[in-house]
Order: sequence, then C-alpha cells, then structure tokens
Amino acid sequence: AEGAEQKVHFSDQIQPIFVKNCTACHGGVKAAGNISLIYRERVVAKGKSKKTCVVPGSPETSELVRRIKLPQDDDDVMPKADHGHKLSDEEIKLIEQWIREGAEWTGHWSFSPLRPEENGIDDFVRKKLKDQGLTPSAEASKEEILRRVSLDLTGLPPTLQELESFKADTTPNAYEKVVDRLLASSAYGERWASMWLDLARYADSEGLGQDRPREVYPYRDWVIKALNDDLPYDQFTIKQLAGDLLPDFTLDDLVATGFHRMTQMNAEGGTDDEQFRMEAVMDRTSTTWNVWQGITMECVQCHSHPYDPIEHEDYYSTMAFFNNAIDNDTTAYPEVKVPTSAAEKKAYINAFRQWIDGMETRDAFSEGLYQHSKWHDIKVGNYHTNREQMNLQLVQSQEQGQEFQAYGTPTHSHHHISFQPTHGEPITAIRVKVYPKDIKKAAYMGESGFTMALHLGKDAKGKKREAVKLVQVHVERGSEPEDPQELIDTASKVGWGIYSKQFRPVWMVVIPEKPIQLGGEGESIYMMLRMNRTGNAGSVQMVPRRFTIHTSSEQKWIDANNSQTHDQHVAAVKSARQTLDTIKGAKAMVIRQRKQNRYRETRLFERGNWMVRGEVQTPGTPASLPPIKKNPNRLDLAQWIVSKENPLTARVWVNRLWHALFGLGIVETLEDYGAAGTTPTHPRMLDTLAHRFMHKHHWHTKPMLKEIVMSSTYRQTSYAALEKRKLDPQNRWLSYGPRQRLTGEMLRDSALHLSGLYTSKLYGAPTFPPIPSGVWRPFQGPKWETPKIGDPQRYRRALYTFVKREIPFPQNEVFDAPNRFFCTQRRINSNTPIQALMMMNDEVFIECAKKLGTKMDSWKDLGIEDKLKKVYKLVTTTEPGPTEMAQLSKAYHDLVAMQQHAPDPEQAARTMLCSILLNLDEFMTR
Repeated sequence: AEGAEQKVHFSDQIQPIFVKNCTACHGGVKAAGNISLIYRERVVAKGKSKKTCVVPGSPETSELVRRIKLPQDDDDVMPKADHGHKLSDEEIKLIEQWIREGAEWTGHWSFSPLRPEENGIDDFVRKKLKDQGLTPSAEASKEEILRRVSLDLTGLPPTLQELESFKADTTPNAYEKVVDRLLASSAYGERWASMWLDLARYADSEGLGQDRPREVYPYRDWVIKALNDDLPYDQFTIKQLAGDLLPDFTLDDLVATGFHRMTQMNAEGGTDDEQFRMEAVMDRTSTTWNVWQGITMECVQCHSHPYDPIEHEDYYSTMAFFNNAIDNDTTAYPEVKVPTSAAEKKAYINAFRQWIDGMETRDAFSEGLYQHSKWHDIKVGNYHTNREQMNLQLVQSQEQGQEFQAYGTPTHSHHHISFQPTHGEPITAIRVKVYPKDIKKAAYMGESGFTMALHLGKDAKGKKREAVKLVQVHVERGSEPEDPQELIDTASKVGWGIYSKQFRPVWMVVIPEKPIQLGGEGESIYMMLRMNRTGNAGSVQMVPRRFTIHTSSEQKWIDANNSQTHDQHVAAVKSARQTLDTIKGAKAMVIRQRKQNRYRETRLFERGNWMVRGEVQTPGTPASLPPIKKNPNRLDLAQWIVSKENPLTARVWVNRLWHALFGLGIVETLEDYGAAGTTPTHPRMLDTLAHRFMHKHHWHTKPMLKEIVMSSTYRQTSYAALEKRKLDPQNRWLSYGPRQRLTGEMLRDSALHLSGLYTSKLYGAPTFPPIPSGVWRPFQGPKWETPKIGDPQRYRRALYTFVKREIPFPQNEVFDAPNRFFCTQRRINSNTPIQALMMMNDEVFIECAKKLGTKMDSWKDLGIEDKLKKVYKLVTTTEPGPTEMAQLSKAYHDLVAMQQHAPDPEQAARTMLCSILLNLDEFMTR
C-alpha cells in the first residue's frame, strides 16, 4: 500500500491505535503487566512477564507484536476479547513497520514544535479538497457575506444602510473596508468577550452554598476593552494570570487578575474554609490548562493522565503556582475599587501602592527588630476564662516548654492571665506567640485562625488595678486588611490575628508606653486576651488554641518607641488606607500573592483526596512540554505559557477563533488537544496560522481574524448541493461556506438592534432584563428589578445581564449558554421545541416584534407590499423572492383579518408578522 512505502509516523499513525485499543489497560491510570504505552521508556522495557514489550528494530522479538497477532481465543492475545476487537491486519502491519524502523517516538502532535509552511489558508484548503475529491463552492453574495461577517465579528446584523452601502461599493477592496469597519467597532469587543467569559467562568454570584451576589463586573469590562484595544494575546494572558506580579502593575493589571477570582465560593455556615479555598485553587489550576493549553487536567488530580504523558505529580506542581494567593473562601478580599475618571484611577493606584509598600516597610521594620531578640519565661499566677464552654490550661510541651492550651467551643471568650517575670529588669516588651495545634500538618492543611485584642494591667495587693498603656504593636504579617493596631485598641470589636486559616506559628510584640517595673508586694502583670470574632458564617470560633507569653528587657524596644520610626510607618499605612476608602468606584476581586516567607506548603493529594497529603511539590510544568526556568513563580508560568517555544498556546487560540467563525474547529475537540481528542483536519494550516499569529501578527487577534475572514474559504457561499453535503456533511473539509445558528445572546441582541430598541452603551453594572414571573427566587441576592419599557437599561446587550449561577437567565439556558460554574470551552448546540416557544412568546421578542411593526408603519412613503419587502430585507439581509413575497402578503392580510377585534388590527398584524420573521431560519442563522 502507498502508506506502507512511507516511514511510519508515531503520533499520526501508531499513537491513535494505542489510544483506541490499548491505553485503557496500559496507560496512565492503569499499567497492567507493568506496561504503559504512553511513555517510550516503559514501552521498550520488560513487563511483568520478563519479556520486552518492544525491541526497536526487531518486531520478531517484540512481545507486543507476538500478542497482537495471536488468535482471539488465546489467553495472551491483546487486546483481550472482553476489552475490544482484535487489531486489523493493516494496524498490525503499521506497528510492525514502526518497530522495524526503530520504534521512533515522536511526541503527540500538539506537544510537538510548530511545522509551518509558506502556503495561505486557501492553498491548504484546496489541496485537502482535492485529496477528498471535492471542489470549492462559489463566492457568497454580498448579502450573505455581509450578514455572516457582521454577526461573526460584532455579534450584530448589518443595517439596511450598511447593506446598501456595501452593495453600491464596486471597488476591489469593498469587502476589506467592511471587515476593517467591523473590527474597529466597539461591538467587536463585546461579541468576543462573550466567548472569553465562558472560558473565564464569569458570573455575578458565588455559585456554591447561598450563591451570594458579588461585585466583579469591572473584570468583564476589562475584557471588553482589552479586546477592543486588540491587546496582544501574550499580554492579555500575562495580565490575567499574573498582573499583580508585574513590576509596575497598574489598576487595570490588578483588575485583570479577576480571571482567577471567578472561582466559586461557599459562605454557608459549617463548611470548611480551607476545603473550598483548595477547591478554588484546583479550579484555577485546571482552568489555566484548559483555556491556554487545551489539556484536560481534571483527571490528573487523582492519577496520572490516562492518555497523555502528564504525571499525577505534574498537577500539583502546577497547583503550587496558585496555592499562595492571599484570598480565602470567606470574603471578597483582596479587592480594589475601579473609579470612573482617569485622575481618580491614578490616585487610587498610587494610594494602593503606598498601602502595600507601607505594610511591607512596617513589617520589615518589625521583623528586623524582632530578630535575635532575647525572651524570658514568665511565672504564671491565676488564669481563667469567662466562659464555661472554654477551658484554658497551662501545660508543659516538648516543643515550646510552658504554654497555654485552650479547649472548647465558646461564642466569645476572654482569657484572663496574671504573671510575673522571671528576671528583675523592667519589662520593655511582651510577646505572645500563637501556634497551630499540629505545626507540621498545619503547614499544608491549615487550622482555624484567630483574632484577639490584648489589654494589660498592673496588679498590687490591696490596690486597684493600674492600666498599662500600650503604644506599639509589632507583628508578623497576619490577616489583611486587618490593622495590627487593632490588637491594643481598647475600642476594637474585632482585634488582630490570622483570618481565616493559620499555617504556621505567628508572633506579636507589644511595647508599653514606659517600661513595667515590678517589685512591690504581690505585684503582677494582668493580661486579658479578648476574642470577639467568628469565622465560617459564625460556625467557627476564632480563638488561639496554643500560645506562649514571654517578656523582654532589651533596650532596643525602648529605642524603637522613642525613635517613632514604627509610628511613622503605621501612620503611612493608615493614611493610604483612608485614601483608598475615600475614593469611590465599583469593586473588583483580584489576586495578590503571599510573601515568600509565608508560603503554604503544596503537597500531592493521594488519589485526589485533599485530606490525605503526600510529598511536597514545588512549582513546575510537565516534562512533556518545554522546560520552565528554575524556581518559577506565577509570573514565570504566565510567561512560559506565551513563550514562542510553547507549541500549544497559539494553536489553541487560533483554533478557538476558527471554531467561532466556522462552527467547527480545525481540531474539533476544543476541550482536548491530547491523544484522546480529535486530530486536526488541516494540521499544517493550523501550525502555519499559529506561527503567523505569533511572528507576523505579534499576538494581535484582530489581524489574525482579518486573515481568516478575508480568505476565499470563508467567503464561500453556504449553499451546497445535496451530493456535496453527503460527501462533507459537517463541512470538515471546508467545501462550502459556514452557516451557524446564532447564539442565544446574538438572537436577543439582533432583535433589539433591528427593531431600534438596542442600547449601545459600553460597560457598567449588570442589567436585569425581563424574565418570566416565578423564575427569580434566590436564597440570597438582589431583587430582579427590570427597568420599565422605554428605559435604555432594559435594552442593553445580553453580555451585561446579571449572571446568577444557580438561577440562569432563562433565554441563555434555553439556547445552550453555560451556567458558568466551571470553564466552558465549547458550547454544544441543541435544537428543541422550547427554543421556538421562547422566540414566539418571550417578552423581549414580543416587544421587538411590536417595535418592528411600528417601524414598518413609519415608512409612510411605501405601500404595504414594499413595506413587507423592506422589513423582510431588514430582518434577513436578503431580498425576498416571488415565493417569499407571496407568502408575506398572504400572511399579512390573513393576520389583519384575524385581528379585527384588536384596537388597531393593522398594527397587531404587523406585530405578529414581525414575530414570524424573527422565527425564520434566515434570521436565526448567520
């Protein structure tokens, strides 16, 4: 055969055979007989039978060949009879030839370097058509191509004026001018943002538990603006994955990191904050691989990838990049405000930087002061708590010596402790150090945090307690944005501490206004630790469970107090915080990184169980892909993803663009570019376009889209004879132009646009368009207050509709839009009766039909036949033929006769006729 004369290519010819027939038992999850057909080193090794699976150059001595050639009833045959069919003679010959040629192991096509050519899109397509015995179709009419490209690039249909202008333009570049106009339209960013927000799992609610609303729409607006500005895709990527780590990050860079704050949260009482923080971290890990690399990573949480060379450990080495953000499952923090004016944005980001820098300077001063300090034990007198539910004990531990341990579940509690120093010098500082119950385990699992306020007094026999004024607090970085000064603020109702999980011991040092000298009879120091905060919606008490108290008499603490350096740092932080609180703006949840000396340990989850941890994992990427720099952080990961050495990123994005335009990607499985996914129909074309995207277009999406829509392949008519459709039913070989149904969002937007109701305003808070009564019954959330008829907010693009995960907007749900609980890479279209019922009966489409009918009536200079012709052309972008005109005329006059009972029979008939037009296939497709 012709194929046997050419050298066998592993990833194109052999790997598909293994995936289809063998890797279920000899793959990443299961390696029966100690043989895995995913890794070459395991293929050329000896299996459990002590025989070599594949001997390069010698199919005769390869155990694999012997077994696949055995009769089906032989016990040693592979695949086993109950696991699949016997390999075909052609498949066996291919495997034998591959082994005879040396069993060369090329990586899977998507993991391999790009192999571009000089050909254009049409060259690649025509060659493939010829191979398939097909020919291209004729060029689409101006009406057909204008409708297609308008909806593809902006999500909106062309107006009559745009249609007539295009038809009248006879210059050679008339179509190119249309494309340039559409790419420059602000509607472009809104159309493509809809696709990206599916990937980003954007929603205006938390998802889990009570599905509370949250303010995140500045991220959505950032995506729209970035797309309209044609921000290069590499920068678009870096800003979303690691904008907070850029050296000179802007407010927009921080807002961009909202991509990974779109994870779900669970505010329901009784849940474990750390569990759902980890759920969010795992989602960020999988979503990053899904969106930018097109690899299914969810299964690797529990075991090595069943089909691709990705080890179980690879998942957790990637997860380590995301495990040290400072957000938690309980609050929106960290978040920023996004003012509307440029001046306020500048003032805000300057204050934000001052706040961050001030905290770092303050904490660095405190930690520098703390280093090499000398601390003394205390002699404990009386101690108790104010709650029967809380038991405070003084114990001797091997780790810390004398320490306090608290047990019980109080609502709020105070620890009252009297003690004396074990040295005679005046006390210049007092340290409280709080430990997790299990220090080693807490490093990766976390324990419930704590908050406390601390009060000191001086007791003497027969005298009233003398208050000790505390003037400075020095702490390790704890919970943000809590102010450490809350620790000694007598008016504080919260205190300071670690919220919501503690991963390691933390210390706090308080300095009295003047050194404390004890010497009189019965004198002692009185300390009260007041805990007034709960976590997990009130279900967890934020109480220190293990702590020690020590004193110091070092002069440096007095010097620190007298120098006022620390006070200046505290004042700078407070001033910046006040500025941030004063500036108004929408809030945006963002990502920020913990300081490196406060990193959590990342460990492998045994079989994906977050409660059972294995070995420590450090940040890294799979060995099957290009290497990443040593000791990488999240910014390094983002830069690695958009490195030109990474073959996946450009392939995946270009294929997403192709799918959006043609309805079928060059790789059909947008969600899987691995061995279990489909192979490219035009592999060299995909590589060439990916290469041009990076090197010619410099990661700019607009010129990449222009190159595709300017091709003859895209501009073909979608009409194809029955014989051609039989040969190419899915248009995989691109023998005719694409014809796709509009998305639910496009249908609504198109109806609004054509009727004249459409509001073109960009950006802003979510909108609440009409919905059927009884749908909106949230456990918690805003009222669904639909603007009144005539209010522009009622007619904004579907993109701005409030997205509540538990209660999807009905039209979006009916027309296959995802609920955005997780990343959605490909919408699977359906065609159901309920969609037709919605198009005929939904309030927005009825309102649009009525407005279209009113528009018909405004064409006073036209007779009814011309009005019918014009409205059909407006809705479908095509001239009605004689058959359509006869049907339109008959329908209109029949409807007038049916509506004689209406106050205005002709307007009622026009409304019903326009409703019919909005249900035509010509309107619902592009």
